[in-house]
Amino acid sequence: MIDPITALAGIQSAISMVKKAAKIANDLGSLAPMIGKMFDAKSTATKALMEAKKSKKGSNMGTALQIEMALEQARAFEEELNEWGMIIGAVAFIVFIFGIGTYELMEWCQTSARCGR
Repeated sequence: MIDPITALAGIQSAISMVKKAAKIANDLGSLAPMIGKMFDAKSTATKALMEAKKSKKGSNMGTALQIEMALEQARAFEEELNEWGMIIGAVAFIVFIFGIGTYELMEWCQTSARCGR
């Protein structure tokens, strides 16, 4: 049986660790190991939640509620990470398109000799 209190501490620790690392990390790739640990802790916490609900003991039900709140916090953080990924992707795409446009303009100026020279 998975100890619900240990699972709760694990998920809370993993979330805080990823949040702290996200503030100092250069890119999402360097966060990958910590994000993996967060998902492992989330899986363990989910299993502990199911076991705590099955036991129907008073203390386990309180812990189950805390685990549910921590899992909700993890879900919200995952959505935030996905949003940042989309923002970074969109900015990279815009910079890429701008770079291609600039390159094409430079090529056109060299071949047509119509650009203010």
